[in-house]
Amino acid sequence: MLPSGMPLPTVLALDLMDTVVRDPIFNEVPRRLHCTQAQLFQLLDGQAWVDFETGAIDEEAYLARMFSRPPPPGVVGADLRDTILASYRFVEKMDSLLAELHRGSARLWVLSNYSPWVERMRLDLQLDRFFEGYVVSCVTGYRKPDPRAYGCLTAQTVAPPERTLFVDDRQQNVDAARSLGMQAALFEGADRLRAELVRLGLLEG
Repeated sequence: MLPSGMPLPTVLALDLMDTVVRDPIFNEVPRRLHCTQAQLFQLLDGQAWVDFETGAIDEEAYLARMFSRPPPPGVVGADLRDTILASYRFVEKMDSLLAELHRGSARLWVLSNYSPWVERMRLDLQLDRFFEGYVVSCVTGYRKPDPRAYGCLTAQTVAPPERTLFVDDRQQNVDAARSLGMQAALFEGADRLRAELVRLGLLEG
């Protein structure tokens, strides 16, 4: 819960993965490979994904580096890419909540760590009908919780940190936003987020 006595936010910035959109890496990709999440993360090269998310490498280079150890026979990086790109779905009830918020007073923005595949997500889920703008690590080069990622957001929205509410499913990203003077809330589902937004006055009960 956010502390009382804070000014009404004029900007509501949301993380994307597992806040607005279900992350296929935790669901569809393990099913595609017939493995557990733990087994999947043993296969994938985490640093390659970070480099892809920050724009240090392009898609071709990422697909070449995707696996840190040999994948199952017959599986190549392009298979997983195609599975991910075909699997973007809203977190339960988030599309209806975003539609409600879009009719409200706060400006909706995205602040997300993600790769250039965000453009496919924007198109498939028609995210532009909700969001005014996007601050994504593949463009800025900075990943949350780096303070520079949040600085890119406030620079683009031209809103003071104290009038910005940031929502993320990772506590470290929430804590980083608060340390910079933003209002911030941990995402624990659409219903709980809506209740918090009602309490703040951003939505009607």
